[in-house]
Amino acid sequence: WPQTYRLFTIAHNYIVNLYQQSSECLSLISELVLAIPNQSVRYSQFALDVMSHLSSLTWLNVDQTLKRHWLAVLVQTESSLHNHPRWPVLVTNTLTNSLVELDCEAQISYGIALRQLAQWKKAKQIFRDAIKRSGQVGDFRQQARARIELSVVLRYYGQYEDATANLQQSTQIAFRYEDNALVVLALLEGAQLAVDQANGKQALDSLQKIPKNQQWSMRYLLLISEAYFLTGNFAAFQEIVRQASIKTQNDRLARGRFNDLVGRMHLALGNYNKAHHRLSVAVSCFDIAEDPFALARCLSNLGATLLCQGKHKEAENQLMRAHH
Repeated sequence: WPQTYRLFTIAHNYIVNLYQQSSECLSLISELVLAIPNQSVRYSQFALDVMSHLSSLTWLNVDQTLKRHWLAVLVQTESSLHNHPRWPVLVTNTLTNSLVELDCEAQISYGIALRQLAQWKKAKQIFRDAIKRSGQVGDFRQQARARIELSVVLRYYGQYEDATANLQQSTQIAFRYEDNALVVLALLEGAQLAVDQANGKQALDSLQKIPKNQQWSMRYLLLISEAYFLTGNFAAFQEIVRQASIKTQNDRLARGRFNDLVGRMHLALGNYNKAHHRLSVAVSCFDIAEDPFALARCLSNLGATLLCQGKHKEAENQLMRAHH
């Protein structure tokens, strides 16, 4: 609203009661939210803002019909909205104590939301339920997607063998059905799994199977730069970082990750001043982007750099901050 007005309590209560009792108002809200996603990602993000605002209103009763409408927006498995900061909270809030029955696609989205909120145990169970349910109805593409998402949680737990087994099954199904989007997703997760185990060669093997026309995403660039770093191919690593620097100007999180990588490279090469500079930039990016996990890793690297510079007190401060 361009301006804010303070209403007398009696007027405020009168307006609230009108909205609470107005089926037309709820219907209009539902139509608004449903209409927006058909436009573009920008409008879909606006839809999330609308839903977030409405869900925060204690006087608005979100009935089951309205929740079904909202789920039509929220649980699109391929949706770029999963990266929206409000998405996981809105999904879990919408489904808490909800009588809406979830199909396999909705279960997968619900699991992703729980995983983003660090509710890993519950997310793991949701993904396992989706795998079982999709197998029962013969929807093997959805089953493969559920296995990929489950593998992410297993990776978080350090259960690498189980994660690998689920990814292998998913990759086989994706190739069998010639589902390019699923193939790329499985290969990217396979590369991430290898990177987390510091296996740069295996990560490169996965990434090189991705079709050339799909080698443009920020995640691909991040993973292949990490793989080159792990294999010690710093020349190729620096070339990828140079290409990516153009794309990351308006993406703080990606810019933070690339600065973190470059900082680690300088740390490995003994260029401590350059490492300090790059890692400090990365810390600032992660602070603004509100990514606590990436921030903790980066602070640990910065602490190690400060130790190498003989700045023990500063190093202790950064490492303590990473711990908390």
